[in-house]
Amino acid sequence: MTIRACLIISILHLCVFSANGFCQIQQGGIEIKLESVVEWSPEMNQNAADFEQTPTNMCPLNDGTGRWLVPTLAGTIRVVVRKGGDFELLDQPLLTSQQVGFGLQQETGMTAIALHPNFAGNPGQFGYGKLYTTTSEDAAVNGGLTDTDVDFFYQFEVHQEVIREWDISPVVGNASVSALPALGVADSRELLRIDQPGPFHNLYDFGFDSSATPVSSNYGELYIALGDGGNSGSNSSSFQTQIREPQDLSRIYGKVLRINPDPNAHALVRTVTNSTAPNAGQPTYSISPLNPFNGDDAVEDRDADTLAEVYAYGLRSPYRLNFDRLNGDLYYGDVGQNSFEEVTKIDIAGNGGWGRFEANSLANSGVDLLGPSPHTPPIFVYPGSEGRTVVCGVVYRGSRIPALQGKIVFGDFGSLRPISRLFYGSVDPGDPDFGTIFEFQVDVTGEMFPIDTNGDGNADDIGSLPDRLFSIEEDEDGELFLIAGQDPRSFSPSVPGAYIIRLTLPFLLGDVNLDGEVNLLDIAPFVQILNVSGFQDEADINQDGVVNLLDVAPFVDLLSQ
Repeated sequence: MTIRACLIISILHLCVFSANGFCQIQQGGIEIKLESVVEWSPEMNQNAADFEQTPTNMCPLNDGTGRWLVPTLAGTIRVVVRKGGDFELLDQPLLTSQQVGFGLQQETGMTAIALHPNFAGNPGQFGYGKLYTTTSEDAAVNGGLTDTDVDFFYQFEVHQEVIREWDISPVVGNASVSALPALGVADSRELLRIDQPGPFHNLYDFGFDSSATPVSSNYGELYIALGDGGNSGSNSSSFQTQIREPQDLSRIYGKVLRINPDPNAHALVRTVTNSTAPNAGQPTYSISPLNPFNGDDAVEDRDADTLAEVYAYGLRSPYRLNFDRLNGDLYYGDVGQNSFEEVTKIDIAGNGGWGRFEANSLANSGVDLLGPSPHTPPIFVYPGSEGRTVVCGVVYRGSRIPALQGKIVFGDFGSLRPISRLFYGSVDPGDPDFGTIFEFQVDVTGEMFPIDTNGDGNADDIGSLPDRLFSIEEDEDGELFLIAGQDPRSFSPSVPGAYIIRLTLPFLLGDVNLDGEVNLLDIAPFVQILNVSGFQDEADINQDGVVNLLDVAPFVDLLSQ
């Protein structure tokens, strides 16, 4: 057995104890290696002040061209081309921040993009070539919008969150088209415009069920994670309003919404309110009759006792939501107020519990749980002493890291420590490790990243994980990538670099097929070569008259030890 293997086994059951004395995060037995496949910096004609260095997620086009779209917080959408093991960041973006709308700083901006599941499918069906963006706007944009221009109103808004649909069908399957300089806001279709009462806890993520097929009941349904609005001040009346919003089913804040961008998909249809939108006064989206509160609503009644758009509720600041591509289970990470970070599996009409509960802990006794559902407890919880911003990740369904199969990978943004953190855990309730958080062992021979160890905004050291982690994404095959970059709240370009980082296994002697194990599958191709090499007599080590895996099995056993 190797020294490395002994070390991993010896730390498998060590615990990191939280301030309240119970084991929260265990050092896991899965070791990974990080490989930066794409990176860019101010030296590559990027303006750090515009947060072009803050990529937020990643969307493979799945159109046969090997291209991915990577949005930045500033609103620019970059294009990455993958050819085999090589990755290239194109100089020309698909869309610029000027084209897609105004991006604000801090925790606002273009925090995610999504592609319709029929994006590269049937050109004759809805969704073909459709891209969805979420951007932030203030009152100075588009001529100074008023309260009559929003779909969901808040009396003292700080900015507005806008979801738009773009037709970028010219790029589908056409590798020669990776930029659309002629498109602008006037060419988009506005789906939603929401007043935001504060700069935090906004609309950070949305997406389609990656497991759904055209015959699935939720195919083409867009799921939107919306925070509670982010009013600050724990003793203020605005805070007391804020923490009640997630339990108020007539309010949009602190919810997972489910809408269909196709206004013809369902009978209940909304019409865009914004009079300055390109599609002003036109049907904009429809709402599934399977939504739990659809029957209580009516056409254009956005002031109903329960909103038809609501799929689940009781969320504080959901940062990233992801579907299990195998079974459609929906997971989100909820950033806590002070004490806990959580990852939760949420079902239809599920109640995350905020603002009465923070994770499993009573946070505000004066807030009652409303609606039809009790509190849905999180699967994974870690205390604020271990991190401050959970980044929900992906249930791994790839093949390169077999030990990770069926486990969810998630992390911490890195706001409490010099670097981010990366975890995994079982989502199977029948697993004895269900709910236990394991921290990856990161191979220090892998990629190293500049980090700010003393919090002054300068890169004064290097680490095995990036300084700030924004998203955990999967490619077409279910393999995992980290999206990392500059902290938008630091306002400093001194910690350079935006990164797309691939998770791989460390090099293992004898692991020819790179599946993380040394076994007969690694040697089988060589046995076939020996059979036609003219050295069959020499290769027949066990002298049974045939050259096969039995001749080399003892050597494989030695390599695996």
